[in-house]
Amino acid sequence: MNRQFYHIILTISTLMISLLTACKKENSYTVPTPGTPKITFVNAIPALTNLDFYIGVTKTATLKDGFNSAYVQVEPGKKEISVSNAGENGKVANMSVDLQNGSNYAVFLCGTPSKADLLSVEYDQNLPSADKVKVRFINLSQSPGGLSLSIRGLQPSYIDQPYKRVTNFEIMDPRNEISYDIRKQNDQTVSASVEKTKLEAGKIYTLIAFDEKSAAGEAIIKLNIMQNN
Repeated sequence: MNRQFYHIILTISTLMISLLTACKKENSYTVPTPGTPKITFVNAIPALTNLDFYIGVTKTATLKDGFNSAYVQVEPGKKEISVSNAGENGKVANMSVDLQNGSNYAVFLCGTPSKADLLSVEYDQNLPSADKVKVRFINLSQSPGGLSLSIRGLQPSYIDQPYKRVTNFEIMDPRNEISYDIRKQNDQTVSASVEKTKLEAGKIYTLIAFDEKSAAGEAIIKLNIMQNN
C-alpha cells in the first residue's frame, strides 16, 4: 500500500515538473538585438554644392547638387560629424553625435552659406504597419514667426513651427497622390508646395522646408520630401 502511494505521488510530481517546464519554454523569448545605426546627410543650403560629409576622418558621403545621400550603416558611439567643400580642408560645419544601436539618423546642413550649421535628428528603426505610413515635418527655413504645413484642402497639420523644429511622426493612410502647402505666419498665401507625391504603405517620410536665395539675395522658401527607409 505504501509503495503504491509513493508511486502515485512520484508520478504526480513528475507530471507537474514537466508541465511547469513546458510553460516556461512557451513563455520564454529572445530579446531582439537593436540594429546598427544608419545615417543619411541632407543639404538644406542649395547655394552650397559639391559637399563632402565626414564621420571622424572618414569621408562617408558626397553630395553634388543632390538633396540627400543614401543611408549608410555606421558603428555606434560618439562621433564627430563634419562637412566641407569637396577637395578642401576647411570645415563648413561640424558637430558631435552619439550614435546608438536601434536608431537611424538624418544630419541636416542648414542655416546660410556664411553661417552654416548641422542638425542631427534621431528616430527609431521601427517601421509603420504594412498598411500605414509615417510622416513628419522639419522647418529649416528662418522665416520669422515660423511656418505652417497643411495637406492641400485641409486645415494645417502643424502651425507656426519655428526654425529647427522637428515634429513627431504622424501615422497616416497611404496615398496615391497628395499635395502639401507651406504658409508663413499670418499669411494665407502659399509660399511653397510639394505637388502630387505618393505615400507608399510601410514607408517613412520627412517633409523639409528650407530657404533658397533668389538672384536679388532674398530668401525663397522651398519644400521637399524625402523617404527615410
